[in-house]
Amino acid sequence: MKRFITFILLTSILISLFPLSVLSDEMTAYELMCASEDDFILRMARLGVEDEYVKSFVDTIDNVVNSFQESIYAQDLDEYFITVFLQALQKETHISVLVAFDLEYQEEILYMLNYRKVPDCMYNFKTIIFHDKLIYDDSSDDEDDIEEDMDDIFIEEEIIPPEEPVIEIPPLPFDDISTHPWAVESIVYLYEKGVVNGVYEKTYEPDKPITREEFLKMVVEALLTTNTMYDNEFGQKGLGKWYYSYLAAAEFYALIQGIYDEDVFEDGVYITREDMCAIAYRASLRADINLPDIKYSTDFIDNSSCSYYSVWAIKELQEADIIHGMGNNKFEPKLTTTRAEAAKIIHQLMLLKK
Repeated sequence: MKRFITFILLTSILISLFPLSVLSDEMTAYELMCASEDDFILRMARLGVEDEYVKSFVDTIDNVVNSFQESIYAQDLDEYFITVFLQALQKETHISVLVAFDLEYQEEILYMLNYRKVPDCMYNFKTIIFHDKLIYDDSSDDEDDIEEDMDDIFIEEEIIPPEEPVIEIPPLPFDDISTHPWAVESIVYLYEKGVVNGVYEKTYEPDKPITREEFLKMVVEALLTTNTMYDNEFGQKGLGKWYYSYLAAAEFYALIQGIYDEDVFEDGVYITREDMCAIAYRASLRADINLPDIKYSTDFIDNSSCSYYSVWAIKELQEADIIHGMGNNKFEPKLTTTRAEAAKIIHQLMLLKK
């Protein structure tokens, strides 16, 4: 009778472990993600990325993880996953996945880059990829606990984030910028730093085109500096104007040479997108800013209409994810720049300055 009971218990244990062994031995990471309707798989499908490209991407990550010589402690898993995941995205064979990921996971990308933590929606992806390499640092050595942890790999739990404390948001300095949520932080930041002012006391006019001299003031105030020496040596073109010192500094730092070479600087002229890029890029060089290489270069269909002095600047700023096209794969170099757009670009460059 005892032998019979022992046989029954052993059989029960083997049966309970059978699904896990079958899943890990016979199904690839990609198949596991498809079977569990993983969030990453669903989002890629929603954006029209073909299955073969998604499978190739997941296989790349899986192969890298399988090449690890040592196992990974569960508490260190986020750092490893983010590193491997972002490296895989940089491969040319995965460009379609990169583009889709950039479009669909914008908030998650910022979260990962800022905190080096995997967002909740990618928890299942992370655990499936690393399930054979995990070490659970459990001093009790309770096998049941370890089995429960392994089971979590194949069951995507609903993770409830902790409640965030209520933070009182101070009133905005301008009444008309809330309609441009993508630029609010930049405008407020530049206002607090003394780089920009409103057109009126509580009005910023974010959609108003910005003039050449206004943009030069922003660039010099944010990234460089004025100096009486510059005024004396380089300020003749704007003599007597409010922007006199900023124009002198722009000439000293060679921000406008080859762009605006008129004998007398004409104010009130709105700056074009290509001129804005050329000046902003030159200012970043003078301020010793290292532009990051975040995105693949975009071959805009209207590149040929860009002035020679702006081509490289547009490329570098676009790859750094500081400027973007205007839709339909066009950059529109001759269009004017708004006050909101200028604030966004200058803010991003300020954040990169050491």
